[in-house]
Formats: sequence, C-alpha cells, structure tokens
Amino acid sequence: MLFIFRSYSSSEVLRYGSGSPPVGIDQILRNSKVRFAKIKSRRSDESFQGDSAGSFLGGSSSIEIPNDESSKSDIVLKRDGTGPTVVGYVNDFRNERQRPLARALVEQKVDAIEKVVTAAAQTAVKRCSISKNGKKHTETHCSDLNTTLFAYNSAWFPRILCGQEVMSGDVIEVPVGCEDYEVGLSTVPKPPVSGDGMDPIVIKSSLEDIFEPESLESVHCDVPCKQQKDMQGLRRFVAGEQWTITFTDADAFSNGNARLERLEHREDHFYSTQSFKSSVPHTFFNWSQYSHLNTNSIDWLSARNKAVYLVDRSCSTPGSRRHKYFSAMSAVVPVDSYGLCGHNIEVPHEISIGTSEGRVEIMKKYRVVLAFDPSTEKDHISPMIWDAIASGSVPVVVGAENMRSHLPEGSFVWSGDFSNWDELANHVKELLDNKSMWESYHTWRSDERVMSRFSVRYEFARTSAICRLCRWSYAKKYGLGWNDERQEVSEPSFRRRLCVSGTNKIISTPFQEAWFSKNDQIQDSHEPIQEGPDTCGSTKVDFVLKSKGLRVDRKVSMHDSVVDITLKEIFQDASSAAVVLRLTFPGIENIAGAHFKHTHRLVPTSRTHQVSSASMQDGNKKVTVMLDWVSNITSPSKSTLEVVVMEDSEIWKEGDVKRVRIVLEDFDAKNEKESEFFPSAFCKKMIKDFSDPLHIFFAAS
Repeated sequence: MLFIFRSYSSSEVLRYGSGSPPVGIDQILRNSKVRFAKIKSRRSDESFQGDSAGSFLGGSSSIEIPNDESSKSDIVLKRDGTGPTVVGYVNDFRNERQRPLARALVEQKVDAIEKVVTAAAQTAVKRCSISKNGKKHTETHCSDLNTTLFAYNSAWFPRILCGQEVMSGDVIEVPVGCEDYEVGLSTVPKPPVSGDGMDPIVIKSSLEDIFEPESLESVHCDVPCKQQKDMQGLRRFVAGEQWTITFTDADAFSNGNARLERLEHREDHFYSTQSFKSSVPHTFFNWSQYSHLNTNSIDWLSARNKAVYLVDRSCSTPGSRRHKYFSAMSAVVPVDSYGLCGHNIEVPHEISIGTSEGRVEIMKKYRVVLAFDPSTEKDHISPMIWDAIASGSVPVVVGAENMRSHLPEGSFVWSGDFSNWDELANHVKELLDNKSMWESYHTWRSDERVMSRFSVRYEFARTSAICRLCRWSYAKKYGLGWNDERQEVSEPSFRRRLCVSGTNKIISTPFQEAWFSKNDQIQDSHEPIQEGPDTCGSTKVDFVLKSKGLRVDRKVSMHDSVVDITLKEIFQDASSAAVVLRLTFPGIENIAGAHFKHTHRLVPTSRTHQVSSASMQDGNKKVTVMLDWVSNITSPSKSTLEVVVMEDSEIWKEGDVKRVRIVLEDFDAKNEKESEFFPSAFCKKMIKDFSDPLHIFFAAS
C-alpha cells in the first residue's frame, strides 16, 4: 500500500483509479523484466510518499530484537488465553531469518535506484521518502507540480496504481491525473465472486515460465481461466503468485508425491489430488461421464452367470493383495478375464477395455464385476469401480478403506465386510445364483434419499478439476470465501462493505471503531455519539472525529478484503493520557485470546523497520491487525483488539502519519492447520503490500 500526501497540510488522498478496464490475460503474462511505460504526466500537488516499511511476522514467541530498540519490548506474547493479552512489536532482520524455528527466507538484493534509472532513462533518481535514524524524511521536490515521479514494484505480485497495473519488477511513470495514490491488487476495490469484472486466473507449469498469450488455452469455467498448453508433471503454478500446487489424479500408493503433507500450506504448497483433504479434490468421478450412474440394472436372465475381470496388466506378483483376492475368487467363482491378469477370453475387436465406454459395454453382460483396486488409500476410487456401478451390474470392490463414504449405499459388495478371501468368494458365488440377493444390490437406484446423499457428496464434480482450481485460486488470491463442499467462490464471512455512522463517520461495519484516552485509573471514552442512520457503500471515508477534547484526523479505505486506517493527526485539548483505538469484531469469540505464540514467520521485505501485529480467529474467520510503528496491541476481552496509538505524554508531530491495516479473511480449517499461528497466503501478500509498498522516486538533476 502506498500513501502520498501533501507536505504542509498533511492532507492525504486515497482512491482507486475509476473506470479502469479489467486487467487482461496478456497483461498478466508480461514477463518480469524491468519495463518502462512512458506516460506524459502533469503533476498534482499530492506528492510525498509516506514511508511505510517493515515486515510482518505471522506468528511469534519471545524473541531477541537485535538493535537498540530492544529495550522497548523483547516479549511478543506475554500471556496466552483471553485478555488482557499483550502483543509487542517485531522486527525483520536478516539474522532472525537464520533462527532454526523461523522460516528461512532469502532476502533478494535489488538495487531499486539502478532499476529506475535504467528503465526511466534518467541520469539519476532519488527516493521521495527515506528514513534516517528512525526518522522519516520527505523530499520537497516531490511536491513540485512539474516533478516527474516514477513507481517501482518490488513485490512478487502485480499492483494497481491509479488504474494502471505495475507488474513485479516494473517501473512506470506515475500516470497523468493520478491525484489519489491507493495501490490495490485487483482492478476493482471489491473483487466480485461471480459474473463480470473478475480478473483472469492463469495456470502454468513453472514458477519461472514466461510465455505468450498464444501458448494458452481457455478453460470452460465460470471464472476467467486459462492454462498453459501441454503441461507436464505434477506441479502447477498461478501467474502472479508464489504458490506450488500438486495437481494429479494419482493416489499416494502409486505416486508418493501425491501424498498430502498437512502443514505444507505454511510454505504455500497446496494440493489437488484424489484425497478429499485436498484444497481441490481431483477425482475420477464426474457427472458429465457418469450422469446416468443410477441407470436401471441389467436383466438377470440375459446376463451371464459369471464374474468379469478387466485388469489390463500382469498379475505376475503373487504376493500382491489384488492377486490374492483374484486367486481366491477364481477358485470358487467362474470368472471371464479380458485383461492380462488371468486372461482367458478375448476382447471383441470393436471394443477397447482401455476406455470407460468399452469397459461398461462388457460389464453389462455379466451379473458381477470384480473391481479390485491395488490401493487402499483413502478416497481412491478408480474408474473401474465407477464403470462397474454405472454398468448396471453388481461390483465386488476391493480398495480404499473409506469406500463406504463414497459409493451409493447398498450399491456394491465390500471386501471389508468379510474376514477372509474365501468368505468373500463364497458370498459372490451365492450372489450369482440368488436372484433376490442380487436384486437387493440395486434397490439404491430408485431410492431418492441414497442418490440425494451421493449427489451432495459429489456436487463439486459437475465442474472439471482445472476449473475448480481456477475458482480456488481466485478466492485465495483476493481473500474471498470458499465453499469447500461445493468447490465454489463465495462471499467471505466478513461483510465486504464499509459502513459508518451517518453523522460522525465512525466505522460500524465490518467492525466497530472506538477511541478513548487511557491511564492506569480511568478510561475516558471519546467515541462520538452516533446520530442518524449508517451510510454504506463507499470504499473510503475521510473525516475528522471530534469528541470531548479529542480530535482524530483519519482516512479509512476498504479494498481487497482489508481495511486501512491512515492517521494524519491526533490532538488532545488537555489530557496527556495514552490514546487508544479499540476495534471490536462481532462474531469472533477468540476463546484462546489473541495469538502468535510460535517463533515468527517472515515475509521478505526490502526495508527493515518495525511492524506491530496481532491476530485472532474463531470458527472460520480470522482478523490480523498491523501497525507501521512500534506499539502494543492488546486483547482485553472477547472480540476486541486495542491499539495504543499515542503513548502517555506523546505529542503528534506535524507531518507524521501512522497506518493501521486490518485484514479480514476466512481461513480454511480443513486444509490450513495451526492457522492461528501462521498467516495465510493471502495475508502474506497483504503483509508484503503493507510493509513494502511501491517505491516512489523523482528525477534528480
């Protein structure tokens, strides 16, 4: 997030570029080399960059602060549990990254000045805002209307400045008429969950891939989605993100790389595999292929009184589980085997058992189908089993240990119900000869309750796995809600709507804002009396709060599922007590208190200033609060965080600006374990955007 303000009036303006067209696929695919978009500019008088630097830490315990600020706080979490919980500030230093419990991130050395000089074809440039000895300093040249400013994006993701996209590593000239300087991640402040205006998602096969739009193919999906053609391997990546996604329909038995590691989300590694614990389950079942799963059963009299086996591979491994079952079965039951294993009958020339259609065509001729999977991995259901059910025959199933939770109830003979192979074989022999027993395995086909439960379980399979991956990526990229059962983008639990009281403009939605002075004995509330109905819908509010001798000049902006509060001036008539901002989040009980008790996780940044932070969560909702100055954040009660904005006897200095960012997000309780201690991929991006905003330079003579 970048803020530019007047040097004398401290007036700050923030606005998205209005009327900007959506970012196109070709823009997303531009490579990350430094480029310069030459735009003739006429400067406005909003010109100074508020220096907001630092690093957020996603979870922390007691740490050593390796600089002279350590006397202020070396305890990040003093107390676990419901309040008061005190969370102190944290720092971003290279030697902290080397701590064994901290995430090892290499800080990329980037000479921003050299990049800007090269891209802008300037002899020399200087920063509009620098920090010396902990003090902010702004260059007066940046307020000159005739000064040309340049913006450099050091983040790994694109950012939008006044309606113009600034790709990672790019330098642009600040556009003509760019009087408001809010940087966003989407082309609109409120990314839609469906319909028009959704930014496109591009799936690629390598994190470093640079390719042209013609190398992509469109994916039929309700989210704008394209993928690189002819992708190989198990890894997938999303353009503009640093995630790694294991994308495969293999199971962990046949491919160890498909096994889910439950804490890999900390490293931004996610899964789309057969496992239903994947972020995006990648199953063999889909409704387009098996739309008539509950078709009528085959005719008992015309069907062959045999079992059929279609495993088209050698069963020369005598000790294999599947081979043992087949040997026991074929010793008791007549079996026609069309595949390599136990082959005793030829496949008709017009049929191929390598296709679902061919297998179903053969299965329909038999009363029983032996559907033996080699794997017992949970959620692994092979096409052979789905084909057997769809054929109208009775499947005898060997496979996943949780098979019953997947297949329609009463639709198959399950090996797990029998104590040994011989007992199963004898049951199948009786099944072939007993019509009423055989018909009992088909009653589910007309049972609406059974099909209803199955339809709910596999409702997501009406859409392809690659489309659902695009949906999931879109939701995760913009901090939106995710309906895991239906695999659909949804509105987040927090309302993405900024509401303020009609007269005093105090925030009432998506959280409640209050201000007060505080000392050891008293709390003198300064929350203005709300008058008139709330007003909602605007993405920003600029208003001076006044009440009982306290004046707060602050600007509020809501975008990308975050709320930014920029404090431009705070003044008290008489009191010298600390000034506190109270944030109340209805619906978050935070029973365990405000968190971050593990050694912190670091987000790489090109700057090394302090950032104070705390988070709390409940159910599927999480709040993270960040400050760009050294302070304390407390949780005195459920649903509440308090920020010390001004210490006792502190006087607000002219030109000072303090920023508060509140990240409001849903978290994935199923897939993101220990989320109270570690930031999500979306939150990491919001942290980076907050702590390492666009670099603004001016041409130096």
